[in-house]
Amino acid sequence: MAMSLEMARTQGRQLFRPVEVAQMSGLSRAFIYRLIEKGALKSVRIGSAVRISADEVTRLLTEGIPAQD
Repeated sequence: MAMSLEMARTQGRQLFRPVEVAQMSGLSRAFIYRLIEKGALKSVRIGSAVRISADEVTRLLTEGIPAQD
């Protein structure tokens, strides 16, 4: 079952794995990684793990994917 951002925030979640962001947004995991690589989606690395902040997920879901140059 995919977790919604609201559910995650009520549980105190602040960081999400790319696969979770993909499930919440309806985008593919590969596309989420491409957005991260291009700098269109900010992320942090914790060791080898990639995490995306709840604020950045909110931005993606409300503003959408930025236009490409």
